[in-house]
Amino acid sequence: MSTLAKVLIGVGALVVLLLIAAAALAVLLVEGTTVAVGSIERGECFADFAQFETDATGTGEVTSVDRADCAEAHALEAYYVGPAYESYDLYPGTEEIDDVAVTSCRQRFERFVDFEWESSELDFWWLTPTPAGWDQGDRELVCLIGDFDKELVVGSLENAGR
Repeated sequence: MSTLAKVLIGVGALVVLLLIAAAALAVLLVEGTTVAVGSIERGECFADFAQFETDATGTGEVTSVDRADCAEAHALEAYYVGPAYESYDLYPGTEEIDDVAVTSCRQRFERFVDFEWESSELDFWWLTPTPAGWDQGDRELVCLIGDFDKELVVGSLENAGR
């Protein structure tokens, strides 16, 4: 066997191993992974409601959550992650932050679900910047959707029409 053939076989085997490793990593990243709140992306799903209510410190600030496979039973889905506080230079206070979040998430909810919020079986939750996060440049709003009665859902709720 020529040296070139041996090199090509070795490279081919390395490529196969890298593809297997990448596939395994992708599965780990999608389900059962604890992620920092700042790394949540639109379309990701999360295991349970309680994690979004408080973290282990009891401060009411959520720092990390367990990501879940959206095809499996899950509590919440991120339907918007992005800016919402561009008009504020200084931290406007918790009440103003929440007012903006409610208005913004509600408008996006109705477009995402294709159904009006008042009549929906679904509801929205939100994560907003903390004062400390604001001082570090965090201006991102995270809008989450789930069942109003906190029942688990399967699949994406995009265009659910309910």
